[in-house]
Amino acid sequence: MKTIGLLAFPECLTSQLFGLRDAFAVAARVAELQGLHAVDVRLISADKSTVVLDNDLLVKCSTDTDDLDVLIVPGFYLHRGAEIPRRLAELSAEIRLIKQCHQRGCQIAALCVSAMLAAEAGLLDNQTCTTAWYYSDSMQRRYPSITVSDTKVICEAGQVITSGARQAWADVVITLLARIYNESVARATRQLLLQDAPRASQAPYIDYQLSRIKQDSFADKIEAILEQDIAAPYDLEALANTMQVSARTVLRKYKQARGISPLRYLQAKRIQFARAELERTDAAIEDIALRCGYRDISAFRTLFIRETAVPPGTYRRQVTQHQV
Repeated sequence: MKTIGLLAFPECLTSQLFGLRDAFAVAARVAELQGLHAVDVRLISADKSTVVLDNDLLVKCSTDTDDLDVLIVPGFYLHRGAEIPRRLAELSAEIRLIKQCHQRGCQIAALCVSAMLAAEAGLLDNQTCTTAWYYSDSMQRRYPSITVSDTKVICEAGQVITSGARQAWADVVITLLARIYNESVARATRQLLLQDAPRASQAPYIDYQLSRIKQDSFADKIEAILEQDIAAPYDLEALANTMQVSARTVLRKYKQARGISPLRYLQAKRIQFARAELERTDAAIEDIALRCGYRDISAFRTLFIRETAVPPGTYRRQVTQHQV
C-alpha cells in the first residue's frame, strides 16, 4: 500500500490541500470497485500536530513521515516577488522535511510556487522545473542553475515533480493516480471530477503584464509607445529615436527591466488582443490577424502557437466548449 503525505503549513493554498484530499478520496472509491486497495492519504506537518491555515482554520496533522512514498507540497500565498526570501525563511522546517523525505527515496510533488521549496532543498540543481508562470522570472533569477519553464504544466526531474499555477494540482493528481493505481482509475476519477486530461502547457494563460511587476519608467514608456497602436509595424529605430537613445540601449535597458525584448512584448500584446477577440467575437481569424498587424496569416498562426501552444482555431473551440 502506498502512503501519501499532504503537507499542511501556514498560508498554504487550502484549495490545493483539500482538493488533493478529496480527489484521492474519490479515487479510493473507484479503486475499491476494481478490487484494489486504497492508498493511505494523510495530512502531515513538519513539526506540529495542529496547523493553523488561512482564516484561522485548524487541521490536525501527523508528524510521522518515515513511511511516506509520496510527499505532495501545496503552493503558498505570495503577493509580490519581493516576499519570496521572507516566506522561504518562514518555511525552513518544511524545506528540511522535503529534503529528508527525498533522501529516503520519497517522490516529491511541489505544486505551484512550492517549486521554490524544492529548489531551496537542493533537489532541482541543474534540472528543469516549472512553477506558476507569473513567478517564473523571480524563481529563475533566484536559482540561476535551474532552468525554469513558464509554460510547462508538469515537469519531472528524477523523483521530483513540479507544476504550474494554482489549478495545475489537478493535472498532478491525475498523473499520480495513473502510476499509483492504473490508467483506468485515473480516467474514471478525472471523469467524476469533471477534470480535463493533464494539460501540456500554461502558455494560453500567460499575460506578460501580470507576470512582470512594473518598476522601471524606461520600460513603462517603451510599452506605452508600443501599445498606442499594436497593429503598427515594429520599428526599433523609430522607438529609439522617440526615447532619444540608441537602438542598442533600448534593447539592453528594456531586457534588464523585463527579461524580454520590446518585440516579444509587442507580440505578446498582439496575441493577448487576438485571444480576447477569439473569445468574445465570431470574427474570422484572418480579420483578427489583420487587426493585430499581420497580413500573413501563416506568420500570425505561427506566433499564436508559440505564445499559446495551440492554433487560433483550436483555442476558439476550447474556449467555446468551456463557456457552454
